[in-house]
Amino acid sequence: MIISEAIAATESAATHAHEAEVFYASPEFWVSAAFVIVVVSFAKPIAKILKKVTSERAQKISDKIDDARRLKDEAAELLAEYERRFKDAEAEAAAIVAKAKENAARFKKEAEEAMNLALAKKEEQAFDKIKSAETGASEEIRAHVIDVGTKTTVEVISGALKNQVTAQMLAASLKELPVSLQKLA
Repeated sequence: MIISEAIAATESAATHAHEAEVFYASPEFWVSAAFVIVVVSFAKPIAKILKKVTSERAQKISDKIDDARRLKDEAAELLAEYERRFKDAEAEAAAIVAKAKENAARFKKEAEEAMNLALAKKEEQAFDKIKSAETGASEEIRAHVIDVGTKTTVEVISGALKNQVTAQMLAASLKELPVSLQKLA
């Protein structure tokens, strides 16, 4: 029992001693206070650094997003421009093809007209040559008929006239006869 009384006495003294001790006299208090002071003194600069780093990072990300939006808008504008140019080019190509077909039809018509005109001129020239040849042939036949008629007349008349003087006069007048007949024709 003595031991138990001694233990009990020590326990009660420790409890009373503990109760009599002030809170700032304990080492746990000073460790806790030092920890709080260190954390508070480093919290503001670390918070500023973290805020600066995160805001810079956020700004970079925001800039990249803005660049991406700008590039997207530019790409959309370029796409719209190229689509418009493509449609314009298609329309222009269709207009060129239509104009070429129209020109080809017009050139074909003009060529046919020119060919028909040339053929008409050639036909007219051929008819003129034929008419000229007919006229020339008619004149040759007429001249030949006059010559034959003149010779025949000379022979008939010279056979009938025996007189030389008369024959000479008749021959001279017969020579003049073709020229006179041609003038009349």
